[in-house]
Amino acid sequence: MRLPRLIGVPRMADMMLTGRVYSATEGAAYGFSQYLTEAGGALPKALELAERVAAKCAADHFAVLAGAADDRGSNPQAGFADEC
Repeated sequence: MRLPRLIGVPRMADMMLTGRVYSATEGAAYGFSQYLTEAGGALPKALELAERVAAKCAADHFAVLAGAADDRGSNPQAGFADEC
Protein backbone atom coordinates (compact mmCIF):
# COMPACT_ATOMS: atom_id res chain seq x y z
CA MET A 1 0.00 0.00 0.00
CA ARG A 2 1.44 3.39 -0.99
CA LEU A 3 -0.47 5.61 1.41
CA PRO A 4 1.56 4.79 4.53
CA ARG A 5 4.78 5.53 2.63
CA LEU A 6 3.39 8.84 1.42
CA ILE A 7 1.87 10.19 4.62
CA GLY A 8 3.06 7.89 7.41
CA VAL A 9 1.27 5.11 9.25
CA PRO A 10 -0.06 7.26 12.12
CA ARG A 11 -1.75 9.77 9.78
CA MET A 12 -3.12 6.98 7.56
CA ALA A 13 -4.47 5.08 10.58
CA ASP A 14 -6.11 8.23 11.92
CA MET A 15 -7.85 8.84 8.59
CA MET A 16 -8.94 5.23 8.16
CA LEU A 17 -10.13 4.65 11.72
CA THR A 18 -11.80 8.00 12.42
CA GLY A 19 -12.94 9.06 8.94
CA ARG A 20 -10.99 12.28 9.31
CA VAL A 21 -11.13 14.55 6.27
CA TYR A 22 -8.38 17.06 5.59
CA SER A 23 -8.91 20.47 4.02
CA ALA A 24 -7.21 21.21 0.70
CA THR A 25 -4.56 23.29 2.47
CA GLU A 26 -3.84 20.54 5.00
CA GLY A 27 -3.79 17.93 2.24
CA ALA A 28 -1.26 19.90 0.23
CA ALA A 29 0.91 20.40 3.31
CA TYR A 30 0.86 16.66 4.09
CA GLY A 31 1.69 15.63 0.53
CA PHE A 32 -1.73 14.37 -0.61
CA SER A 33 -1.46 16.62 -3.65
CA GLN A 34 1.25 18.46 -5.54
CA TYR A 35 -0.61 21.70 -6.25
CA LEU A 36 -3.19 23.87 -4.55
CA THR A 37 -5.25 26.30 -6.61
CA GLU A 38 -7.97 28.80 -5.93
CA ALA A 39 -11.55 27.68 -6.56
CA GLY A 40 -12.01 27.17 -10.30
CA GLY A 41 -8.26 27.08 -10.92
CA ALA A 42 -7.80 23.33 -11.28
CA LEU A 43 -8.42 23.10 -15.04
CA PRO A 44 -6.11 26.02 -15.97
CA LYS A 45 -3.39 24.55 -13.74
CA ALA A 46 -3.88 21.09 -15.27
CA LEU A 47 -3.59 22.53 -18.78
CA GLU A 48 -0.47 24.48 -17.83
CA LEU A 49 1.13 21.33 -16.45
CA ALA A 50 0.08 19.28 -19.49
CA GLU A 51 1.74 21.82 -21.80
CA ARG A 52 4.95 21.70 -19.75
CA VAL A 53 4.98 17.89 -19.79
CA ALA A 54 4.24 17.73 -23.52
CA ALA A 55 7.16 20.06 -24.25
CA LYS A 56 9.66 17.63 -22.71
CA CYS A 57 11.32 14.56 -24.21
CA ALA A 58 9.22 11.38 -24.00
CA ALA A 59 12.30 9.23 -23.33
CA ASP A 60 13.12 11.36 -20.30
CA HIS A 61 9.55 10.93 -19.06
CA PHE A 62 9.94 7.17 -19.31
CA ALA A 63 13.25 7.19 -17.46
CA VAL A 64 11.92 9.38 -14.63
CA LEU A 65 8.72 7.39 -14.16
CA ALA A 66 10.44 4.00 -14.43
CA GLY A 67 13.00 5.05 -11.84
CA ALA A 68 10.38 6.50 -9.51
CA ALA A 69 8.32 3.32 -9.68
CA ASP A 70 11.24 1.15 -8.61
CA ASP A 71 11.06 1.10 -4.80
CA ARG A 72 14.05 -1.20 -4.49
CA GLY A 73 16.50 1.29 -5.92
CA SER A 74 18.64 0.81 -9.00
CA ASN A 75 22.01 1.41 -10.53
CA PRO A 76 22.71 5.18 -10.47
CA GLN A 77 23.60 5.01 -14.17
CA ALA A 78 20.23 3.44 -15.10
CA GLY A 79 17.59 5.63 -16.65
CA PHE A 80 19.78 7.86 -18.79
CA ALA A 81 18.33 8.34 -22.25
CA ASP A 82 20.17 9.53 -25.35
CA GLU A 83 17.10 9.93 -27.53
CA CYS A 84 16.73 13.70 -26.94
